Amino acid sequence: MTVQVFLYASLRQYAGTGIQGADTGVSIELPDRATCAELLATLGIPPQAAALIFVNGVHEKQTFALRSGDRVAIFPPIGGG
Repeated sequence: MTVQVFLYASLRQYAGTGIQGADTGVSIELPDRATCAELLATLGIPPQAAALIFVNGVHEKQTFALRSGDRVAIFPPIGGG
C-alpha cells in the first residue's frame, strides 16, 4: 500500500533530498495494515521524535493501522517560550 507522508520542522530531514516545503509530501510504500510506528521505522524517525501524528486530519497514536491512500502528517515536539 502507498501512503502520502508530510513531515514538518526538524522531521523534514527524514524525507530525503528534494523535499522543501510542508506542502510537498512523499509517497511511501508499506505492507498492508502497517502501523504509524512501522511508518516511523521505515523513515528512520525515532518514535520519541514524533510528538503528533495526524492521519487524514485526525490525531492518531503510533499503534494506528494505516490504509492505502492515507495522508499522514508528522510533527516533532514543539517548544516555545
